[in-house]
Amino acid sequence: MALEIPAAGRPLRESLASRATDVPNCIVYPEQEEGDSFEIKHHTLEILPIFRGLPNEDVNIHIAKFIVGYKNILIRGFSTEALKLRLFPFTLKDKAETWLFTLPANSITTWQQLHTKLLNKYYLATKTLNYKREILTFTQKPNEEFHEAWERYTEMYIKCPHVNIDLDTQMNIFFDGLNPTSKSHANASAGGSLSNKSTREAFQLFDMMATESQQWAAEHSQKRGIFEFTAGSPNMSTQMENMEKKIDAKFDILLQHIASSTQQPLAITVCTICSMATHDIMGCPHK
Repeated sequence: MALEIPAAGRPLRESLASRATDVPNCIVYPEQEEGDSFEIKHHTLEILPIFRGLPNEDVNIHIAKFIVGYKNILIRGFSTEALKLRLFPFTLKDKAETWLFTLPANSITTWQQLHTKLLNKYYLATKTLNYKREILTFTQKPNEEFHEAWERYTEMYIKCPHVNIDLDTQMNIFFDGLNPTSKSHANASAGGSLSNKSTREAFQLFDMMATESQQWAAEHSQKRGIFEFTAGSPNMSTQMENMEKKIDAKFDILLQHIASSTQQPLAITVCTICSMATHDIMGCPHK
């Protein structure tokens, strides 16, 4: 098929030239009260977190920090929904900010829609599955204090709040993953058996035990001596080796002090009157 001769038009170079155009906004902001204006001041942006869309960033943590930040901002005439939609784009930088511009124009009208799109982009289903597997297989690590285990367990739900595990199961998973010593302590603190406690009571008990564990660990660390080592630790050989090195170093210093003291010549007192070394000036018969 032969090419048709096009009608006369603008020069080809003009069709390739850059033009100033408005970038369509994906967010449709709620209506505001008449006469009100939205003004973002510098100190307002300083309390908001930043998310760049990097692999080591957690989008759920970012959203949680944003919620805490925007609740401290109040602008008359604007609802919380309007504030979230207007402020959140300022928390996105680099790749995350570019991603927001790629969304279709006027495709977001609510905070829930923006929240869902962000999770779909930066919180893949595989990540949810990995966190759920980690929660279901939770176990207290060797030499892990009770408060450390409790903090690690609760942090899993902060990073994956949509894991969909009911509260009863959450408490049972944590208790089942504790080592025998921690389980005995929990049962004793519960007055015999944790199973007699409600979910709320179990949570409060674990939280109280975590507080006590942290205080005890802080006091214990202050009382440790320089040669103390933990029995049953997998690093016991390393700890004993370090202890032996410290003892050897202190013993070498002691030997050096002894050697230096024995090498010093004895001081001889000479009489300044008769130059005899058998007595001093006070005992000289010629004075």
